[in-house]
Amino acid sequence: DIFKQTAEQNQNNLHISLDENIPHTLIGDSTRLNQILFNIVGNACKYTHNGQIYIYTSLLPATRTDNCNLLFCVEDTGKGIPEDKIDQIFESFTQANDSSSPYTREYEGAGLGLPLVKRLVHLIHGNASISSQESEGTCIYVKLPFRIPQSRQMPTELQPEEQSSHAY
Repeated sequence: DIFKQTAEQNQNNLHISLDENIPHTLIGDSTRLNQILFNIVGNACKYTHNGQIYIYTSLLPATRTDNCNLLFCVEDTGKGIPEDKIDQIFESFTQANDSSSPYTREYEGAGLGLPLVKRLVHLIHGNASISSQESEGTCIYVKLPFRIPQSRQMPTELQPEEQSSHAY
C-alpha cells in the first residue's frame, strides 16, 4: 500500500507473490525487514516508468526444523544499472546514473538506500546481491534467516539409535 501511489504515478504495475509454504509465524527482526523492503521496493518504484515491479518471497530449503531462510526478490523493468556501476551500487552516496555533481542527478536521493540495505542485511546475518542489465531492469535478492516458533515446528522423524560396536 505504501508504494501503490508511487507505482501509479510512474504508470507501473506492482505484483506480489508469496510462497504458500512460508510458515505463518516467524521470529525475526521485523523493523529491519521493513527497512530493507522499503528501500529496495522504493528504488524499484523510483527507477521504473511504464513498467512492471515484481516482489517475490520464497521459502528456501531448510536443514533444520527450528530455522528457515526466506528469499526476497524485487525485480523491475526499469532503466537497469550499467555494468560498470554494479560493483559500486552498495557503496554510500552512489547512484547508477551518478554524475560528478549531486546537483545534476536525475533522481532524488543521496545514494544511501542500498548501502543501508547491505548494512541491515549484514546485521541480521543475511545476504544481498543484485543483477541488472542496462535498459532491461534490475533484480535485488535478499536472503534472510528466521526462527520458527517451537509450537510451529514440524516434528522430525526419529532416527534409530546407532548400535554400539563396543564389546562388553
